[in-house]
Amino acid sequence: MRALAVPLFLAPVAVALLVGWLAPRAADAPASATPRGPERIGPPDGAADPSAALEDLAGYIVEDAPADPVQVSQAEPVLTGEPVVAPAPPLEPPPPPPPPPDVGLVFRKQVTGVLGEPGGRLAVMLVDATSGGARRMRVGDRFEGRWTLISLTRDAAVLSDGARLRRIPFFGGPVTSEGVSGE
Repeated sequence: MRALAVPLFLAPVAVALLVGWLAPRAADAPASATPRGPERIGPPDGAADPSAALEDLAGYIVEDAPADPVQVSQAEPVLTGEPVVAPAPPLEPPPPPPPPPDVGLVFRKQVTGVLGEPGGRLAVMLVDATSGGARRMRVGDRFEGRWTLISLTRDAAVLSDGARLRRIPFFGGPVTSEGVSGE
């Protein structure tokens, strides 16, 4: 019985080999990749005419395609009249620059003390905001390049820019304008 089992097992293998040898094209393509419809799309063998290929493909043309194809014009468009240009939106002027800081407040912030000098004169000590160093300012010296120290007491200083006078108290009180110099 055992001798019959081996030949029965080899029979299906032999049949499969015989079928693969007789039909090699069917065995090459997997079952899930077989195309639907004709195997080959294109012109028939030996046909060099593209119209023959189109006749073969006539069955594959979609029936819902529009009857009239869209016509594309190669002509340049003709412009008539002046071109229409949309008006530019109105430009808003830039905001004005911020006003300069009040010279009296800047001066008072930099004051560290009032010094008595020989001869009874006074000088004021200022901290330089940019370098952090101190400097001595006497009557006649310039502050911020525009203002001149024209008067100094132990409690206040008076600065002038040539047109206005500014009285700056050192120990509180408002910075006041004393009018126009020369009046």
